[in-house]
Amino acid sequence: LEISELIKRSVASLFSIDKIFDHIISSCSLSVTEVRMSQDFKYADIYIYCYDVESPRHVIEFLNAQSKHVGYLLAKSIKLRKMPSLKFIYDASLDKASKIDDVLASLNNNIS
Repeated sequence: LEISELIKRSVASLFSIDKIFDHIISSCSLSVTEVRMSQDFKYADIYIYCYDVESPRHVIEFLNAQSKHVGYLLAKSIKLRKMPSLKFIYDASLDKASKIDDVLASLNNNIS
């Protein structure tokens, strides 16, 4: 597996196992949609989509505040020479896709 895919799977499993995420996960469902690594593998941008939450910004802020802890937990399960610095980013692509679907559906209804 690529390092980015390995990190993606490991972070997703951490969300379901580690107790520190319980109060965040109880308020919404999280999905790790993508991990982008810098060319030197020092940085990993982890894209998260939050289902059923009014303000995903708060979730992302919490995750970024816990990024060192997440890195520590990942280092226990992934054998890398050096764990990259983690940054969590909200993935708005699913929101955009949903809006496009809504527009297309309304156009289709207007044509009918």
